[in-house]
Amino acid sequence: MRKIIFVFTTTLLASACPKQDSTPDATPCPMDIELGAERVEGFEAFTTGESAELTVGFQDFIYISASVRLSADEAAGEDQGQLVFQIEIDAEDAYSFKQPFEALDAEADGWRYNDDIRVFFNQFPVPTIVGKEATITARGSLGNCIGLTSSARVTLVDEKQCIEQPDGSLLCDE
Repeated sequence: MRKIIFVFTTTLLASACPKQDSTPDATPCPMDIELGAERVEGFEAFTTGESAELTVGFQDFIYISASVRLSADEAAGEDQGQLVFQIEIDAEDAYSFKQPFEALDAEADGWRYNDDIRVFFNQFPVPTIVGKEATITARGSLGNCIGLTSSARVTLVDEKQCIEQPDGSLLCDE
């Protein structure tokens, strides 16, 4: 009886799996990706040594706000993507995490942006990383498009001592 249930279950599960599309459109397409500071007026990619302000989220998450831009013409119509970050701080071990994101429609300059990216530093108490340099490497995917790697080395600062409120607003000591 167990064999019958196993065969039936396996057959049922296998039939529910989507079939791989073998058309040329299913092949991965490269896309440029850039990681930058939160946009105020236009996109500015992070530059080496630039300061990145740490924020403590209302649930004690530690992050910097960033934006990402993608050149994913081949992924037109795709709006859900994923970023994979690798973080390395001075002498600390490297770690990585994944973050889903929504890619907005292409703007006049042809790039697609998302200005609501959080790069997390939860593994470290804020006082132990302030003033240290962090290498942030990001690789994104959107639909079948795989992003080329973007890397930046920034200095982590806590000049404003911002704490995110439950409504998403920031309370900063200035």
